[in-house]
Amino acid sequence: MEEYPFVSVIIPALNAESTIGLCLESIKSLDYPAGKLEIIVVDNGSTDRTREIAESFGAKVLYKPKLKVGALRNCGAKIANGEVLAFTDSDCLVPKSWLIEAVEILKDGNIGATGGGYLVPENATWIERAWVVLPQRKHGETLYLPTGSFILRKEIFEKIGGFDEKLIAGEDDDISIRIRKAGYTLILCSNCYVLHLGYPKTLYQVVKKQIWHGQSMLFSIRHFFSMLSILSHLFTISLILMPIAIILAIKYSYWPLLCPSFFIFMLPPSLLSCKKFFRNNIRFDKIALLHLFIIYIAYLCGRSIALLYVYKALFARFRKFF
Repeated sequence: MEEYPFVSVIIPALNAESTIGLCLESIKSLDYPAGKLEIIVVDNGSTDRTREIAESFGAKVLYKPKLKVGALRNCGAKIANGEVLAFTDSDCLVPKSWLIEAVEILKDGNIGATGGGYLVPENATWIERAWVVLPQRKHGETLYLPTGSFILRKEIFEKIGGFDEKLIAGEDDDISIRIRKAGYTLILCSNCYVLHLGYPKTLYQVVKKQIWHGQSMLFSIRHFFSMLSILSHLFTISLILMPIAIILAIKYSYWPLLCPSFFIFMLPPSLLSCKKFFRNNIRFDKIALLHLFIIYIAYLCGRSIALLYVYKALFARFRKFF
């Protein structure tokens, strides 16, 4: 027992009654001493049975409505008793060896954090399967760890200042960068991959999720000048130009204007789908590439709507000064 550090598992949740029970059941089934483990669920103002279910599993439940996800994770970390913090999400199922593997890796003082990627269930839709392109699990040094499986020593978490509470989304990318800047290595562990139940199952859900995710883009210099941000802006411009070009073509027979508008529209989803596909796929599969292209059109439509919301809010703030 003494060789195992005390671990605090921290889970933000909002109206997660359909998955929180499965998540907590998987944590209770871990190959890790129960006396060395606590579960903290940080509820973001659920109106369903999320808190009731979490309490039935013996979890500590904090009620923190209207906070961004980074702040929710930080609230859990503040009351955590563990020398190791293990973050996951309410729609993730962890494997039995999740913590055993992680604490072994963290014995190396040069390693700042470890964890795994996401897997999809066997009954996943074509959208879920296309998005999680690579079925096999990677292992080794990485630049980024998702917060669905993010495990680190509490002293490092406090040293780098925890999660950025201003971000609406992308807090895992941000903290990964800050850990590496502090001189530590991130390790992707093949036995720490989690089963993710919350991937969008329809194109509408892809759009809806990216409207939420995309709203953090302009509030971080790094995100604003990222390739994804640039392509999202380019795609947004194309959505504005396309109807104008169509009207001018029909009304004034100015058909050449359609070509550059169509090119601008096609470029962002083409680049993003090819990047994801060829980075993760071993063999060429035209259908999988086509599926990714379709998903990225929906993805960028959501990002475009998010950008319009954010610029509208910024414009409203700007007007107050005049």
